[in-house]
Amino acid sequence: MFFLWGMAMALIGFVIGWLLRSLRRQAPQGSGGSATGDESELAGLRREVAELQPVVQERDRLRMELADVRGSSVGALGFAPVALDLDAAAAALDRDVALDDLTIVVGIGPRTVELCSGMGVTTWRQLAATEPAMLQTMLDDGGSHFKNQDPSSWPRQAALLADGRWEEFKALSDELGSGG
Repeated sequence: MFFLWGMAMALIGFVIGWLLRSLRRQAPQGSGGSATGDESELAGLRREVAELQPVVQERDRLRMELADVRGSSVGALGFAPVALDLDAAAAALDRDVALDDLTIVVGIGPRTVELCSGMGVTTWRQLAATEPAMLQTMLDDGGSHFKNQDPSSWPRQAALLADGRWEEFKALSDELGSGG
C-alpha cells in the first residue's frame, strides 16, 4: 500500500511538472505572438484615429458656429473677431473706449461687471445675447446693492456697441440719462 501511494505521488508530481514546463514554453511563444498582437492593436488604433478625424473636424466647425452665435469667436479656435474702430467710438462717445468694456453700458458698474463675469458674460456680444430676465435674476442673487438696477436695456446697448454703431449707442445712452 505504501508503494502504491508513492507511485501515485510520483505520477501526480510528474503531471504537475509537465504542466508547468509546458506553460513556461508557451510564455516565450506568447510574447512573440504579443508583438504581432501589438502590431494588430496598433493598426486598429490607427484606424480608429482615422475614423475620428471627421468627428474632430465637425467638433471644430461646431465650436466656430457656437462662437459666431455667441458673437465672440475669440478663443474658439484662436482666430480674432472683426475689428471695431475704437478711435471712432471714442470720438462719437467723447470718452476712451476699450473693447468689450461692459462699464460703457448705462447702468453697469465694476461690481456689476463682476456679477456678469461670474455667469460667463464678458463681452458686448455675450451681453447682447443675454435675456434681461436672466440679468435681473443675476442682480437679485447679487444682493441688495443691485436692487435698483434695471437691466432691460443692457442687451440692446451691448448689441449697438458690438456692432460698432456708436452714434446709435450715444443717442440711446443720452436717452437713458447718462450723457454718454
